[in-house]
Amino acid sequence: MVETAVPGASSLSLERQQTIVREVGHEHLKISAVAHDPYAQHLTSQEIRMGADGRYQMLPIVRRNAHLPKLDLMARVTGLRLAQASRPQRTRAAAQPRG
Repeated sequence: MVETAVPGASSLSLERQQTIVREVGHEHLKISAVAHDPYAQHLTSQEIRMGADGRYQMLPIVRRNAHLPKLDLMARVTGLRLAQASRPQRTRAAAQPRG
């Protein structure tokens, strides 16, 4: 089974780099730094976790965007077949009317 999300028109489509404060506590801090390359379809990010003791941990993530036709082609090439398809679930943000 392969489950995936379709890349949408996020704010990263317009902004190539973002820094996001994920969590702030009395003795810790979590920050994400994200770089988006829409031409290569890559999304590179680092989550940085810092503690009161001065130690930090970096958690890198590299992703590549792929739209449904490309995923279908890759599946066919590798011999996979579609057993069941379901409708995409709308996220809470997408379900809210704009106004």
